[in-house]
Amino acid sequence: MRRAGAFLLALSLAGCTGGTSQDGATLVLPTGEGPGTCREHQTGPPSTEYAGGADADTAKVLTLLRYWKENSDKPFCDGQNPTDDDQAWAALVERLLDDEPAPDTPSEPAPTTT
Repeated sequence: MRRAGAFLLALSLAGCTGGTSQDGATLVLPTGEGPGTCREHQTGPPSTEYAGGADADTAKVLTLLRYWKENSDKPFCDGQNPTDDDQAWAALVERLLDDEPAPDTPSEPAPTTT
């Protein structure tokens, strides 16, 4: 329960800002003031900055989770279904919320040899 409270606090403190990415797409955020009634499609798969693990940018991960919390139930502005890129972002959020390790992060320490 404490973990959920800390997570919600982190979400409330994270700002919704965009930025450039090292190796792929950045999160497409709504433009304008206040909450929108729909969301835009993502323009590419998420970069490693959003994926957790060694190359993650904590501010970007928190921005993604905040955006998802506020917008995931909204329809797309063009009325179309999610694209492959949208689905890649959704899968990333699901993995992050399930607390799965990033693909480049070992789940257990490597055994030592003596």
